[in-house]
Amino acid sequence: MATNQTVADRLAKSVTEMHNIVKNLSTPATNILPVPVIRDLKGSHFQVLHPSTHIMQTMPLATANLFFPLGIAISYRTNIAKTVWNLKYNKPELWITPNRYSNTTARHKSLIIGAFNRACMAIGMTYDEARASTYETLALSDSIEDRVVNEIEHVIRHGGDYKSALHDAVRGGIHVNTRIAHVQSALANTSNSFDRLTRDVPVGNTLERMQTGTIPHSLLEIYEQTARSMVERIDFMNHLLTLPINEMRVVIRAQLELDKE
Repeated sequence: MATNQTVADRLAKSVTEMHNIVKNLSTPATNILPVPVIRDLKGSHFQVLHPSTHIMQTMPLATANLFFPLGIAISYRTNIAKTVWNLKYNKPELWITPNRYSNTTARHKSLIIGAFNRACMAIGMTYDEARASTYETLALSDSIEDRVVNEIEHVIRHGGDYKSALHDAVRGGIHVNTRIAHVQSALANTSNSFDRLTRDVPVGNTLERMQTGTIPHSLLEIYEQTARSMVERIDFMNHLLTLPINEMRVVIRAQLELDKE
């Protein structure tokens, strides 16, 4: 696990990476296509994420090609900062929440601001210019739509983690408690992911969701499929934890064989 300072530096690295990309462009910055800038990194209750493809495509459109997203910092489960590139003035900006939340999150914010200032000065900005490019704003919280899309992409990318945990739970030569811990960990991860996917999404049928506009029509089918499969996995793992260990191993092996078909 990375240190929190390293996580803050990774977010700030998006500034220097984008600066280099823009500097080497032969066409105006407004023609930038979504490109990978930074890799995800996790510290203690603190992580930086590369913006999803959805956000990279929709943010420029929603802001008339004014802002391009670079990185997102999350403290615990709350978005607290974003680095963006101002395409009109060809410079980086840091959007950071004015909320303190907790002492830990306040420290995360301090690390982010310090790393951002150093990155800006490394590309030729003054300290005052860097500070002037930091904005406290509540415009950080992803919309429900953004969160749902991000979580669907996460489930697609990491869908194999669930099967991997089941394989770990039945492999030979490990303690009974370790087998149970693998199932409990997979259950906790799936339950947290399901919460992020469904929280604040109106309860009801597909037509009701379409009418509220919370979930775009094009996402409805995959949203329903993803949510349904996660409920099935949660129910299955809860059932596993009620079984004697030998029976649990038999049931898991049977499920893994069914998943192959």
